[in-house]
Amino acid sequence: MENVAKINFFVFDNYFILYDQELNRGFENQRNKIIKGKLSLHPEYDNIIKNDLNWYNELCAIRHTFIHFIAGMCVIDRKEEIVLKYLTYNLSYIELNEEVKIIRNIIEDIESFYNKTITFLNDISTIYLKNLDPRIMSHINILNDDYLEIREISLGDYLEGKTGKLLHKVPKNKTSS
Repeated sequence: MENVAKINFFVFDNYFILYDQELNRGFENQRNKIIKGKLSLHPEYDNIIKNDLNWYNELCAIRHTFIHFIAGMCVIDRKEEIVLKYLTYNLSYIELNEEVKIIRNIIEDIESFYNKTITFLNDISTIYLKNLDPRIMSHINILNDDYLEIREISLGDYLEGKTGKLLHKVPKNKTSS
């Protein structure tokens, strides 16, 4: 998400033209300002930030708890086969004088958060692409089986399936040096 915040500097450059203030660098800071109505980068982007990121709060809470409060140990369960587990206790509840187990299906959580992150990135990338000038030239790297190509092409031409102008071609065995 921090990368999204940095990309916003380049994609929403009209923010700097319309408003004489600095765009905050961190995603959380940008997000909080958009939610409070103190910042608007793009109507569609703002809508996604305000309405489609409830899952992100849970993800941040899990990360925060895991990084700051969880103590755990590796456990080997030997029933019919060896199963590796991670048993955790939340130390933030230590004042309760009891052990509070946190039981989450890590695989389901990862899959869910991954899918929601990809959906978010796809949605904002569509907004980014609409906001960029498709005529501006850029350089792209294309790695083929035997060589690396560096090409100059505009976004518009790329989206039309054109290949652009070949600037440099490097044999694959020389790309690692």
